[in-house]
Amino acid sequence: MRKGHIFLLISVGVVIIIFSLGFLKLNLGITGRAVGVVSFSIVNEVSQETITTVPGIPKSINATSKSDITLLTDSGVTGEVSVEEYRVNPEEDKVGFAETGLRFISIEVNSSILSVLNSAIIYIYYTDEEISDLGLDESTLQIYWYNSSSKSWKIESDTGVNITGNYVWANVTHFSFFGVGGSSPESPSPTPSESGSESNGGSGIIEEAEEEIEEIGERLPSQLFDISLSLEDSLIQSSDELAARVSFENFGTEPIPVNITYIIFDELGNEVYSKEDYLIVYTEEFIELDFSGLDLELGKYTLILTTLYNVDVKDEFKQEFEIREMGELAQLLNKYWLFIVIGFIGLFFIMGFILLIKKLVSKRENRGKGFLSKFKKKIRKNLKTIRGGKNEI
Repeated sequence: MRKGHIFLLISVGVVIIIFSLGFLKLNLGITGRAVGVVSFSIVNEVSQETITTVPGIPKSINATSKSDITLLTDSGVTGEVSVEEYRVNPEEDKVGFAETGLRFISIEVNSSILSVLNSAIIYIYYTDEEISDLGLDESTLQIYWYNSSSKSWKIESDTGVNITGNYVWANVTHFSFFGVGGSSPESPSPTPSESGSESNGGSGIIEEAEEEIEEIGERLPSQLFDISLSLEDSLIQSSDELAARVSFENFGTEPIPVNITYIIFDELGNEVYSKEDYLIVYTEEFIELDFSGLDLELGKYTLILTTLYNVDVKDEFKQEFEIREMGELAQLLNKYWLFIVIGFIGLFFIMGFILLIKKLVSKRENRGKGFLSKFKKKIRKNLKTIRGGKNEI
C-alpha cells in the first residue's frame, strides 16, 4: 500500500475520533454545575422553556415527566424556566434531609421572572411502586430545599402530600434544589401487657392515641372545597348599586389555587361584562365584588361565577338581578322590606297580647260582679228574716 493511501486512512480515522468525542460531549449535557462524566450521569431529565406570564393569572408549566410548576407573577414578563431532574441527591450534604430520598429537581428562572414572582406551587409526582420499593410511609413525604449557605436541607414551610393523586406539593417564593423525602413506617409500639411497667404502659396508650390521630388526618381529603355566590340586592336602580360576595372554604389539607371568571349576561344572552381573577385558598377567603363604574341599561341580567381548580374541576354559580326604575314607596319597600315584615309581626303579637289582657280583666270583673250579687242577696235575705222576727214580737 502506498504511503499516500496510509496517510489518507490515518487522517480519516482521526477526524472520525474527534467527531465522536464531540458528539459524546454534547450528549452528556454540560450544565456548568460539575465537571466530569460521572457527575452528569445523575441527571435524569432536563427541561427548558420560554414563558410569558399575565399578572394575577397562574402560568402552568409541565416541567418534566415527574414534575409541574404553577407560577403567579405580579406583572407580565417573559423569561426562561429551566428544570433538571436527578436520580439521586445532587448535593453531597445530607444534613437535615429525610431518611430516604425519592426524587430531586433543580429549578432556575430568569431574574426578570424572579423580580415579579408572587408565588409558585411545585408538584412532584411518584408511583406506588416507588413507595413500595423504597419502603416509605407515603404520609411522611415532604418537599425539602437545599440551603447552600448552611449546606443543609430544610423542610419547606408550606408542603404536603396528596396520597390520592400521588404527588407532593410545596408553595414557594424561591427556587433552589428541591427533594422529596420521607421515612419508613414506624415499628408498632409495645402494648401495656408487653411493657412490664406502669409507665411504659401509659406511654403505649399515648402512642396508640397519636397513631389513631394520624390515621384520622390521613383519611381527611387533601382537597375539599366549598364555594358560594350571593348578591346584596337582586332589584336595583342602577349598576352602581350592584354588589356581590364570593366565599371560599377549604376543608382539605393543602392550599388550592383557583382561577375565577365573572361574566354578566343580559336577558338576550349577550355578554356585557367579563373579568378574570386568581387566588390561593388556604382555609377561608372572601371576595367583595364592586361594580361601580359599570354602566348597564334597565333590564334583567345574570351574573355567572365560574371557578377552575385542581386542574380540571370546574364549577358554575348563577345569580339573577334586575335594574329598573322604582318610586319612593317601592324603594322603601325594596330596601326595608325585612324591617317592615318584622314590624307587622311585632304589631300582631302586641295586639294579641292586649286582647288577651282585656279578656283576663273582663273575666275577673265578671267574677267580682257575681260575688257582689250573691253578697247583696244574702244581706237582703237576712234583713227580711230580721224584719219578720220584729213583727212576731
